[in-house]
Amino acid sequence: MITPRQLDAFGFSGDNILWSEIRELLDASIEESVEAAISPEVEGERRVHSAGSADGLKRFKDLLDMVRDEAKSARSPGV
Repeated sequence: MITPRQLDAFGFSGDNILWSEIRELLDASIEESVEAAISPEVEGERRVHSAGSADGLKRFKDLLDMVRDEAKSARSPGV
């Protein structure tokens, strides 16, 4: 269930530069962590850390997208 504050924060219409920049930063960070995790030069705990970091960032991005979708639906039900 989306909270009123989440609705205010994520229920914007049209383009939002902050939203776009946050998503681009997350994408770049995820890509960097994945590249580190699969790099032949990275070993052991550093590889595990990079893989975990990529997973955590991806899950966080998915959560933000889910809340954004819920807010958009709440703002315009039936669309």
